[in-house]
Amino acid sequence: MLIPSWINPVLDLATQSTRLAFEEQNKTALLAVHRSLKTLYDLHLFPNVPGSVNQHNPFLGFVRRTIEDRWMVFEEQRIKVDPEDVPRNKKGFASYFQDIVMSHPAANNRLYEFLQHKATKDHVTKFLLTEYPLNVRFFDIIVLSALGVEQAKRASLMIVSLGIVLYEIIEKKGDYFAT
Repeated sequence: MLIPSWINPVLDLATQSTRLAFEEQNKTALLAVHRSLKTLYDLHLFPNVPGSVNQHNPFLGFVRRTIEDRWMVFEEQRIKVDPEDVPRNKKGFASYFQDIVMSHPAANNRLYEFLQHKATKDHVTKFLLTEYPLNVRFFDIIVLSALGVEQAKRASLMIVSLGIVLYEIIEKKGDYFAT
């Protein structure tokens, strides 16, 4: 495969941007990195977006992989889950998983407090109608971000990401599905 001359500067820029975003927590770089990933994922999710003819371009895949690899390193350091600490039985795992999910900042969002205690049925209906398309898109992005990731890392990524969302849906919004 002939490697085009533009790929090395682009990969260098992706590496520099992810270093700034994840190691130095530079907000501008973090936004740029996530916008870049969104654009790269959109090539697969929305076949009619500009640039979608490049959805299978291997060089864009190199860029995506460069960003995702650095992001995974950051997340692994941040989460600090030791596989040996994960319980092997169902009850122990359920409790362990619930503790991880509830310790995530997203689990304590003021929106959920409002939905649980103050929202009317109309509020909840509007929330679910606006939340649903985002969840579908989120699940698609999670699946795409796992492509090409080592099996062990892929399982961790999927479990943590999907678990947080599913737990929020079941525990935080579950009462409203019955109304």
